[in-house]
Amino acid sequence: MTLNEPLFRFGNHTDIGQVRSENQDYMGYFDTLNGHLFVVCDGMGGHAGGEVASQLAVEGIRNFMQQQYYQDAESALQLAVQYANQKVYHQAMQRPDLRGMGTTCVAVIIRGSRLFYAHVGDSRLYYLHQGSLERLTKDHSFVQSLVDQGMISEDEAENHPQKNELSRALGTHSLVEVEVCDEPMDAVQGDIFLLCTDGLTNMLSEGKIEEILAQPIDTQLKAISLVQTANLFGGTDNTTVQVIDFYKADPLSPERYKSQQALKSFGSSSFTKTKPDTGGKYRSQYTSKNSNHLSAQALLQKAKQKTRQILPESVNFGDLLSNIPKGEYITFGFLSVVSLLLAYVYFSADNALAKQIFGKNFHSRFQNPQDSAKNSTSLMFSLEKKLLNKAIDKSPFLRDVNDKYNQAKDAYEDVQDTYNEFKTFKNDALRKVRGVMSVVHKVERNETLQDISEKYGVSTEELMKANKLKNARDIRKLDSLVIPVEKQPKQAKDKQKTQDKSKSERR
Repeated sequence: MTLNEPLFRFGNHTDIGQVRSENQDYMGYFDTLNGHLFVVCDGMGGHAGGEVASQLAVEGIRNFMQQQYYQDAESALQLAVQYANQKVYHQAMQRPDLRGMGTTCVAVIIRGSRLFYAHVGDSRLYYLHQGSLERLTKDHSFVQSLVDQGMISEDEAENHPQKNELSRALGTHSLVEVEVCDEPMDAVQGDIFLLCTDGLTNMLSEGKIEEILAQPIDTQLKAISLVQTANLFGGTDNTTVQVIDFYKADPLSPERYKSQQALKSFGSSSFTKTKPDTGGKYRSQYTSKNSNHLSAQALLQKAKQKTRQILPESVNFGDLLSNIPKGEYITFGFLSVVSLLLAYVYFSADNALAKQIFGKNFHSRFQNPQDSAKNSTSLMFSLEKKLLNKAIDKSPFLRDVNDKYNQAKDAYEDVQDTYNEFKTFKNDALRKVRGVMSVVHKVERNETLQDISEKYGVSTEELMKANKLKNARDIRKLDSLVIPVEKQPKQAKDKQKTQDKSKSERR
């Protein structure tokens, strides 16, 4: 595919940090059929699981985006992330040593100066406009749910002991709830977007991030500066960032895009459907609104809209007749008279004449009175079809209408098949869901296995077995632990409350 010249430049950087023994982040930038694609993932789950999960997710999204062009970029993101989730989940099911692995994800598609985004987990997307930083995504975490319910403030959430507990991640279940932007961002000249893992946001305040992004330096240097500053402040986790700077976009206000004419200009006309360019991959080592779910029924509705684009919404009968050459009026009239005469002979004339026209087995059509209506209807449809085909062959205009109708019909049937396949896939996937939620715990600096064991009410032996740990000291090599699914979060909380109560009584 040939994309228009980008209106942006970008830089990216990743680092293992000051504490971790391996980098489980993964990121990529690719030119695809659906636009310029940026992805950042933060893996979790044992020694190798996190690294495998994040890589599978990035490559899965890239592969999906390069297979087919989608007019609706939000739908493309929704489907691509769901596809990546399936890739990670199935790999975990096939390999016992990877059970429980998962990854966060934040993905962006850019078409012209419009930016579409989706995310799962606590990797974030930020937007710097006229020197002011705004967070566009909301973390899928236990602590964020407390903020949404008004139980704690945003400031309290930053230092909450359960800050690292995710409520959503790719690969932990066969289906995942993907949050997609309600509306795309219309970038103007000077706007900067930042994709990042929590290794950055756990170390730096949003004020500090804003300060670095606003510096008048090269975009790549901004990315490096963000990661190095996070390391200076402790670097307790892997840190990965991608910075997108719209340096060529229209300097006018985004309000200009509200007109219907401007909206149309950012559709498929911005792209030419040819073979995609090979994107560059960068390996990690070297609004409180409801989620926008893609409905299978919505695909069917889009198919109907497509058929309306192919066929005219209404046909003026006068215009239709005016397109038929005058010489063909006689042909149409003659065929109409012939069809009426055949119908009269079939139903009313002497049987001998009917036998000569329709064959010797004419009487057999009426031997069973119950079949007479069915047979007569079938014959009339057959005659009507033959007459219509002759009319279409005679008229170029009718041939054109017939071709467009067949195109629309085929398109509609293709999407209907896709819709049925999607329903089957969804039902099969739902049957595999056990209804038991697993917990992924991000390990804090200096946190011990015993601390986590007491917090969740799970024995250290169970934790070591679930995460393939040889001894308790191996926790220093991990950034996350999988809590055994047999233990429900409620049980852990009840036990923690009991322990806290007993401590207060002893005091």
